[in-house]
Amino acid sequence: QQPREARFAGIHYDIEPYTTKRWKRGEYTQVSTELLETIRILRYTTEQADPYLRLSHDIPFWYSGTEDYELEFRGVTKFLNEHIQDQCDSVGIMSYRTKMVGEHSAAYISREELAYAASTNKRVYLSLETIPLPDTPQISFYQRDPEELVQAIRELHAQLRHTPGYGGIYLHYYSQLRPMIEAWNARSQNKP
Repeated sequence: QQPREARFAGIHYDIEPYTTKRWKRGEYTQVSTELLETIRILRYTTEQADPYLRLSHDIPFWYSGTEDYELEFRGVTKFLNEHIQDQCDSVGIMSYRTKMVGEHSAAYISREELAYAASTNKRVYLSLETIPLPDTPQISFYQRDPEELVQAIRELHAQLRHTPGYGGIYLHYYSQLRPMIEAWNARSQNKP
């Protein structure tokens, strides 16, 4: 038996139903309902294993704000992000942008999830991307100067740190991120 401080804090999922053929055929409601039922079972299983375990799930920013992603689940009609946020302790938003504040920025595209988190006393973590995205290179820090990523993190945190519902920043993807941070650390240590 591990001491409480050495145990897992929680479980973090990233189920992306929009990559399935059914979603691409327009079966949003059916696939979303299956996702929500899966998360409901995960919530129950997690609570049964240890009531202190936290449950987190990653979602894209576009699960809110459009009729396509509004559905009834267990008698309640809400946007998909709200149903997921209701069942989880926190969510990570795939808010991939290299612009942190202002129109179409990471903060801007996450505003609905942040507002809902604030209203339900939950947390939202905004995410920044470091992998190559050939179709949308403007939303990733891949092959950019590590200083840009560090400055972006500082700018985003400064913008949101007093925002209710804001929990912090996730960085994706470790194998790309690590060399960037090592390069930034080496450069910082060599500064006078």
